[in-house]
Amino acid sequence: IDYRLVTCSPAPACYQDVQCAIRWVHAHAEEYKLDTKKIFLIGQSAGGHMVSLTATAGDKLYPKTGGWLKNSNNVTGVISVSGAYDLTRLDWGSGWCPLGQDWQGARSQASPINHASSSSTPLLIFHSDDDGSVPIQQALDMVDTLDAKGSVYDFVRYKDKGHLGISKDVIEKTLDFISNFG
Repeated sequence: IDYRLVTCSPAPACYQDVQCAIRWVHAHAEEYKLDTKKIFLIGQSAGGHMVSLTATAGDKLYPKTGGWLKNSNNVTGVISVSGAYDLTRLDWGSGWCPLGQDWQGARSQASPINHASSSSTPLLIFHSDDDGSVPIQQALDMVDTLDAKGSVYDFVRYKDKGHLGISKDVIEKTLDFISNFG
């Protein structure tokens, strides 16, 4: 899924794009012979934020845009690689500033950590202690919150992988995660 960036279009356009793409997949599942009970999202960095928000908040936060409005946005699982979970504690989280909305409230609303619940979609979280873009504390706090809420998750923590990308190890662990839920 590609989405508009907050540096080009005001938030929550990027998240609405992700939600629209998920609905499109559901709307075209029969045509492309897709099993809608086996839809997994993976995102890295800002994409990790998008997929984690999908897992915790679904489509209840913002108006639906872009079409296929009556289709589902359900996914089976989410894989977040170096994602952001609390925008209020990231200086670069200031980019999330919807028009006409209180800046601090908007960032809080767009933080997956604030929407975690026992009904959150299963999450696989990858993060490294030396991530220079999204501090490890973001992932640690998210894992603590998921644990406290009774959410289904797995956490893969590295010591020295920096701001992780989609590596061979990430792919292997992701495939294991998918096999447990797919």
